Amino acid sequence: MKILLNGKISEEDFGTTLVGLMAKYGLIKETTVIEINGSIIERGRVEKTIISENDMVELIRFVGGG
Repeated sequence: MKILLNGKISEEDFGTTLVGLMAKYGLIKETTVIEINGSIIERGRVEKTIISENDMVELIRFVGGG
């Protein structure tokens, strides 16, 4: 299925969860904010949320530094 991931078209498997998508890109939920179709997903819902065809997903990772 096709989704829009961080502004680019991405091909993902049907039934992909947010946890699976984050694992694919090496992200962890403690340092990542996820938005689907304009709504921020609560950390407690990340494991259960399944991505659907044509979803717009933003994975925003916080990085510290100086």
